[in-house]
Amino acid sequence: MLLEQGIKLLDLKKSFKAEFGGLLIYEGSPNKVLSSKNKILTLELTKKTTIREFEKFLQQFNVSIKIYNSSGIKVDSNVEMSEIQNFTKEEIELDFVKKNLKLISSLKDSTLFLDMDWLNRIYHQIIYATETIEDKKLVIKSLQDTLVTNSKFTQDDYDHFIKQLN
Repeated sequence: MLLEQGIKLLDLKKSFKAEFGGLLIYEGSPNKVLSSKNKILTLELTKKTTIREFEKFLQQFNVSIKIYNSSGIKVDSNVEMSEIQNFTKEEIELDFVKKNLKLISSLKDSTLFLDMDWLNRIYHQIIYATETIEDKKLVIKSLQDTLVTNSKFTQDDYDHFIKQLN
């Protein structure tokens, strides 16, 4: 995939998920187009490209990204694109629930079906990992917030996750 000025971030996000199996998170409008008045470099995004190289390319456009795999784990910058799906952290994540709730807060306003798939997947993983009453309260609050702010997240979705949580 050749990255250059003029690419819409939403299209990049979709292509990124399809090709590398990762979730690309960025700030700003989904309709944002990569543009700059400066001379811009291009980047051939391949399986051997590192996330750091990808991040540096997008910095030319003042776009900051975070990449997560399908398990909701933030992928390190030194990882190649081919390793995103299988990336795991060696150390135990003590705040797994809180970190993933933060990820959900960045997705909860999105009504894109692509993001809804991630939202549901991450809620399932969080609920599976929830052990304390404090974490359950945080998950319930997050579910309530998502229900209020996201028109594609239905009462049935909410009820499904609440039933799983209990």
